[in-house]
Order: sequence, then structure tokens, then C-alpha cells
Amino acid sequence: MKKLILIGYAACGKSTVGAFVAQRLGWRLADTDAMLEDRTGLSVRQIFSEIGERGFRLLEEELLQRLVPVQGVVVSCGGGSVLLPQFEQLAHSGKVVWLTAQPQTVISRLDGTRPLSDGKTPQQIALHMAERQPVYQRYADVSFATDDVSPLRLADDIVEWLHRTDN
Repeated sequence: MKKLILIGYAACGKSTVGAFVAQRLGWRLADTDAMLEDRTGLSVRQIFSEIGERGFRLLEEELLQRLVPVQGVVVSCGGGSVLLPQFEQLAHSGKVVWLTAQPQTVISRLDGTRPLSDGKTPQQIALHMAERQPVYQRYADVSFATDDVSPLRLADDIVEWLHRTDN
């Protein structure tokens, strides 16, 4: 299988780690949030503001469907992608890596671009993460904590894991 799908809560490192993994594998990176921004000409925050979460999810569903047949790609999914019906088909088309982080780590990494997480307290973030945890667990083939590990090291660990599981 030549597809790796990165899932996890906002600010867990999916985009950053995904870029390094794609580089190491010689694959393309498909960062779903960035792809939606390119398609609409709006930031994720603006998309949420202008067409709402439901409108954003409809765009995301269409994008996930288009990524199912693509190979030689690392897909960095938005934090809520796993909640969409189309995600199951995407998950079955590759290996799924769940990146995790503690709520405090997430808050320290938030940069004002995540409409469902920015401005939340650690307790609110923890609750939201706990609500999504069973879905992340359901799809994940493996998980990696990102709290105290450099993105480069995580990329190496993920590539090593992928090579071990492909044999």
C-alpha cells in the first residue's frame, strides 16, 4: 500500500510531520486543509465563517472521496475528517497513523487558524479530544505521541514503522 493517512486533533503535528514523511518516502503530501484553502481561496477560519462548519465538511467530504484512489501520497487530514462517512473508505485505502498530544501541548501550538479549538481552555480541549478519541482509535493502525518529540524524529519513527509493517 502506498498511502499513509495522518489523523489526530488540531495542532498535533499532522501537517508538519506529514511533510517530512512525504519527503522521506518520495511521495506527495496531500494536506486536506491546505487543499481546501487553495480550492476556495479562503483560510479554514474564513471558510467556517462564510459557509459554516457544515459547508466546510461538505467540501472536505468531496476532497476525501477524490483522495481514495490516489497512491504514493501522505494525506494529512483535518482534525474532524474522521467524523465524515467518506473517511472510512479513505482509511481502508492506506495505513492510518494517529498523532496525539496533551491538551496543554495543543494549546501551546494553536496559532489562530483552527476555528473549533482556538480560544478554548485546556479543559474544553481535553473534553473535545476525549469525544473524538474513540473514532481516532477505531481507524488508527498505530499512534505516536507528539508532545516531546521533534517532527523530524517522528517522521523517522513513522517511516520505520511503515517499512516494518509493509514486510
